[in-house]
Amino acid sequence: MVGNPSDPATFSLYQWQVNEYLNSSGQQYIEDLPASWNMGLQTGFEPSGTPLSNYQMTMNPNATSTSPSTGAQVQGGTIGIYLNSADMLVPGENCNKNDPTDCKVGILPGVRVFPKDTFAPPFSSSTTILTVSLDLKVPTASTNKVSPCSSQSYIGLDILFNDPKTGLNVTFDGSAFSSGDAKSGGETIHIDPATQNIVVSSPVGQNGNLYSTPVPNTGVWTNATWNNAYVPYAFAISYANFGAAIQNIITQNITIGSVQTGQMSSNPSVYTLVGVHINGELGQATAACLATLGYSEQNFQISVSN
Repeated sequence: MVGNPSDPATFSLYQWQVNEYLNSSGQQYIEDLPASWNMGLQTGFEPSGTPLSNYQMTMNPNATSTSPSTGAQVQGGTIGIYLNSADMLVPGENCNKNDPTDCKVGILPGVRVFPKDTFAPPFSSSTTILTVSLDLKVPTASTNKVSPCSSQSYIGLDILFNDPKTGLNVTFDGSAFSSGDAKSGGETIHIDPATQNIVVSSPVGQNGNLYSTPVPNTGVWTNATWNNAYVPYAFAISYANFGAAIQNIITQNITIGSVQTGQMSSNPSVYTLVGVHINGELGQATAACLATLGYSEQNFQISVSN
């Protein structure tokens, strides 16, 4: 599914990979196909209407409930996503050209702003707090950590900003779930090889974070799946959080293309909002190094308070 670029802020599902399965003519489908099988066994969400193919799409035309394939569900304000790296049929096609082990599978629900300067910068005041929230359920996840594999299965609440001074993008990632990891990994700043975005990662619900602000009654980062009820998750960034992250990025002076992060603006109030999405992905995952992820969410929203 693709958003409408003529709409300043359009909700879309952004799919990392094309459908590599072949049709009867031996050509790749490219786009996903209607799915009539019960994807809810993987996502925890079962659409109420019939046929299910009105609300579901998938890659493998021969997929079933017991042999599922990567796909998505949409009905009203609820979205279900199922990812399976077994659907990566062409080796290397969805991998970083500079790192053949950096392979991703993802269908990302979210909003992108067209163009990026459509809205006023959100951190216009030193008291501003920007919050992304949703209700989340994660019944399915698996990874392969047996060498040489190191596949990943994770979910984050991501907010993307742009620095108009350098053109560099900064993603604040509220880490909510990561399968196979003993702990959250704490707060980090790194470069995403696939997008060249600067990523500021901060575990959701963890006190003492420098780059995010605790929200009462939110779910916390976990490595355990669940399917009994939706859990509210909220990830908040204050003006001070944003400023602290940007200052550390500037101090590190990382080279990205022909630009160094030391050249970035230190003023949070000039950064524009580019988009917000649910970053559910499989990382370092292939058909040989299998990973899966099934989740559903509802009540996805972003708010600004002063």
